[in-house]
Amino acid sequence: MLDIADEAQSFFVNKWELSSANPQCGKLLKYFKAPDPDTTVRKFFVIFSATWILTRVIYFPLYVNISATKALLYLDNFYFVNIVLVLLLWSLFLLHLYWTYLLLQVIYGMVFHKVSLVC
Repeated sequence: MLDIADEAQSFFVNKWELSSANPQCGKLLKYFKAPDPDTTVRKFFVIFSATWILTRVIYFPLYVNISATKALLYLDNFYFVNIVLVLLLWSLFLLHLYWTYLLLQVIYGMVFHKVSLVC
């Protein structure tokens, strides 16, 4: 029987995969020369941006990083590998924050400068 942690983990993994599929759909629209790819790519980009922020900036630190850090603090034996892995998780989160900043710059360019997403 699944407990709450297993359900949260499966929900997190499904949302994580959802955000990585949207850019590929936009690329396929461009390659297949859709009738109006810019509006469709914008819709996919909005979905991608929402799922990126939801999974990488909200769910990842709440469910993965904080849980790993709490588990590390309650361990009886501190192993170097455990500390390194938790530090790597937090550094990955910092990379997610940087990539989110870049994503927000693209959104700003789309909204205020009317930059096209399709080259």
